[in-house]
Amino acid sequence: GGGETLWSRQFADAKGYAEGHAVSALGDAGVVVAGYSGTGRDVRVTELSASGVLLRDTRFGSAGEDTVYGIATNSAGAIYVAGRTSGANFDGGQAQAGSEAFAVKLGADRTLGWITRFGGIGDNAAKAIALDTEGAIYLAGDFAMNAMKEGEGFVRKIDAAGNTRWTTA
Repeated sequence: GGGETLWSRQFADAKGYAEGHAVSALGDAGVVVAGYSGTGRDVRVTELSASGVLLRDTRFGSAGEDTVYGIATNSAGAIYVAGRTSGANFDGGQAQAGSEAFAVKLGADRTLGWITRFGGIGDNAAKAIALDTEGAIYLAGDFAMNAMKEGEGFVRKIDAAGNTRWTTA
């Protein structure tokens, strides 16, 4: 043996459109997949049991396009996602030109813990996320620093409450 498919699931919205961009194990409880769905590209976080049964499907987003590139989970059951948004009302704030990077914490009960959004003047995205043993969140991605869309990579540290501690570009 080895290498056999144990199960496989497909998921889509009513129009039949969804993409998974990141996956994380939920211990022995299953997996969580994050990406986007719908023609408006809303964030989608889908949880499946260890046997592939749908447990929860959480969606949120702005009037613009939103997507997730990275996901992490902690031992308390919280889910953290990182991505980009082009919508003004993603977190109630004002939109910048282009898109902004974001990180979101969903609590173990899948209620919104916090949202942080940031970026330069062009297209920006948080493309990876990791947690440390102290509860800090690390994001990596890219900032567009000028109108020609030329950018820099970044790493940002966020504390457990969603506050930025530092950013290196």
